[in-house]
Amino acid sequence: MPHAEIGVRIAADGKTAALLPAGDASHPIDLTLDEITRLIAHLGEARRQMVQGQPTPSLTGATVSIAANTSWHIQAYPSGGALFAFYHPSFGPVGFVLPRDQLAGIVRFLNNQLAMTPPPTGTAH
Repeated sequence: MPHAEIGVRIAADGKTAALLPAGDASHPIDLTLDEITRLIAHLGEARRQMVQGQPTPSLTGATVSIAANTSWHIQAYPSGGALFAFYHPSFGPVGFVLPRDQLAGIVRFLNNQLAMTPPPTGTAH
């Protein structure tokens, strides 16, 4: 199978990005933000299918794409767990479901973390 490489160039106005196939930069593919969001969704679905059946790798030591100070949503999930969704600046809206036992572990961790971290006093030091 041939190996394909691709680059991305963001337009100066930030309204489109061009996909640049290696060796053929004279034929970029311009995309709007909505088109990039749909492409990410399609690529994510393709990746999901490609990793199906493989063991989930450990996140220990993995490089992760962090989203901070973002909008988020949480709601009960029919299985007794919870659905967490948030806006990731690189990937758009993403979410995951945690079963009840994992939620309990997260709640314990957060309670311990809050107990060890004093609240801000509002005064400068």
